[in-house]
Amino acid sequence: MSEILDPTVLDLDANTIDDPFEYFDPFIEQIKNINIRDFDFDIFKKYVEELSVDEFEQLWKNKIFPVLQVIDENYLIVDIEEFEKSAPDVKQVMLVEYIEFLMSVLPYKVVFAKYIKKPFKSLTDLENWLSDKNIANDLALLLQEDVTIINNMFSLIKTTIASSKKADEYNQRAEKLKSYIEYENNFRDYFIGIVEDTDNEMLKNLILKYYESEFL
Repeated sequence: MSEILDPTVLDLDANTIDDPFEYFDPFIEQIKNINIRDFDFDIFKKYVEELSVDEFEQLWKNKIFPVLQVIDENYLIVDIEEFEKSAPDVKQVMLVEYIEFLMSVLPYKVVFAKYIKKPFKSLTDLENWLSDKNIANDLALLLQEDVTIINNMFSLIKTTIASSKKADEYNQRAEKLKSYIEYENNFRDYFIGIVEDTDNEMLKNLILKYYESEFL
């Protein structure tokens, strides 16, 4: 007697799917082209964090690693060796943090907010403006300013708590905040080093791509 197939039940094995991570392709292209205007970091982060360890390793090998090589060769140093030697779950976190820095933090919170303070009519004008700048040093100093501001704010919070009638209760909350700040500062220090190690010409090309994507 032949088996009766239930058309409502799909039994697909992984081999029947050509590319299970095809939905990442738009993000990969946007990262490769430094298309910051159309890049949705929150969705990218959600998709990455939803992956199992095995799925992430497959995505890394087939899509992420090649695009990070492009970034490393043209725009911003990627510590490939550090990524490769990290455990998969750590690598996932590092990737999310790196892409947020590349596609969101550096362009919008540093370059546009603090470094480029006037409009340019063309990329040539911007390129000329950047030509005599020590971009790596300038951006590193701006990033360090953020670390200093955050640390000063935390010190102010601790001072305020010390004089409060609910000091014990607030100190517990402050310790949680301290852990978060230390986590963020560790990554900020890491990216300051990345920027300092990146060639000025590469950073100039990166800023030109940022400007072209956002304003031209």
